[in-house]
Amino acid sequence: MTTMTFKKFLPLVVLTTVLLGFGAQTASADTLLLNVGNAGAGGPGPYASLDYSLINANTATFTFTALNNHLLTDGGAVALNVSGPFSWDGTATTTINQPTVTSQGSGTEDGFGTFNFRLTVGDSSPTSAIETITFTLTNASGWANTASILTPNNDTPGRLAAAHVGLLDSSGAFSTTGFATNGPASVPDGGTTASLLGLALAVGGLVTRRRK
Repeated sequence: MTTMTFKKFLPLVVLTTVLLGFGAQTASADTLLLNVGNAGAGGPGPYASLDYSLINANTATFTFTALNNHLLTDGGAVALNVSGPFSWDGTATTTINQPTVTSQGSGTEDGFGTFNFRLTVGDSSPTSAIETITFTLTNASGWANTASILTPNNDTPGRLAAAHVGLLDSSGAFSTTGFATNGPASVPDGGTTASLLGLALAVGGLVTRRRK
């Protein structure tokens, strides 16, 4: 390719690179720390984390992980406020135990507002509590990107996710149980803003060079 030909197609190369970067962001993963606990949560936070991402436009995967000697337990073990119409297929993978996991539907997580998807895990005993849980949700209409999967709930500030956690003592029993949620909701944009800014700068630079 000659220098003249390369210069001719340079604007297209730049724009294509930026747009491909933008497209890659839509498949990115996001992480939330559930670092705000009520009086029963016990111990230092964060109490759990949530990793979530899109498998495809219609399917999102979620993994809750208990942290700092906590386990996920009982009613409202995990909760999400999901954007748009969605469904759960009734399956989940758990560690360290394999208790029964059932849907609770919409409801509150003890002082942190209402969430439209909640799961019950086992009962209130440590022997049926879990360290992690992974499951998928499906939206027939599709999500535009990872940032659009969850939406702030009716709490102030809005919350995206919550968990029912138990703090283990030295004997392996729960010394206390309570609920935890993420801090002030700042819905991740998966890098969308940065990509759009890059696109704007690239286009602006090309226009400036053409005017010279």
